Amino acid sequence: MTSTALAVAMLPAVLGATGCFDAHSVDQGPWVIDDFEDGDLNPADRNFGAWVCYTYPQPSQYLPVLDSGYQSAFSLALDFTVVNPASGTNDNAGAGVQTLTAAVPEDFSRFNKMVFSSKSVPGVSASPGVIKFAVHLGCSTVSLDDGTTPGDVFVLLPFVVPSAVPPDWGDPVQLPMANFESPSYLSAHPVDPATCIRHVDSIQFDAEPQLLEGQSTMGRLDIDEINFQ
Repeated sequence: MTSTALAVAMLPAVLGATGCFDAHSVDQGPWVIDDFEDGDLNPADRNFGAWVCYTYPQPSQYLPVLDSGYQSAFSLALDFTVVNPASGTNDNAGAGVQTLTAAVPEDFSRFNKMVFSSKSVPGVSASPGVIKFAVHLGCSTVSLDDGTTPGDVFVLLPFVVPSAVPPDWGDPVQLPMANFESPSYLSAHPVDPATCIRHVDSIQFDAEPQLLEGQSTMGRLDIDEINFQ
């Protein structure tokens, strides 16, 4: 018998000895949400819609821009102007960039961490102050622990942007999935973080300057290589 014929004859026995395996158990590597190398605002994960910017307390939406990336051609850039209005109330004021699912929520519970690169460029500002950065994972279809489903439901985790001068990317940010928490203003009826992470329908990068009433600030936040591992 030739070597080729012998190999063919042995194939059923080899398959029977090894059995089948679940392809889902094989490590497929990072799940890339977006690396922006296609040069547009549409995430690599096509279940998510185009990136848009927002501000609060005065709501507005506008398009982010593309900037040079972390060891790559492109990154996502949020140019923000934040105003804390002189309203006589203690308003939180901020801006951010987000993508929403175009179809159904995604289950990110199989991942251990969220990874991305970031840098912040200060702009001309009346009062720069301190800026708090955080990732929000939205789950608008999930109910709070009192059974209500208000719509604006998310878990969050702060992150630190490198402060090198001139601004530099530094090391990638790694956020453990187990550390995402329900926002403090939902302390009376929080959302369960594990449940939220199984039903993610938005990803937001939020910048909240610490401003006094009537103050404003400007800046830029760059984000790149967004993935889950």
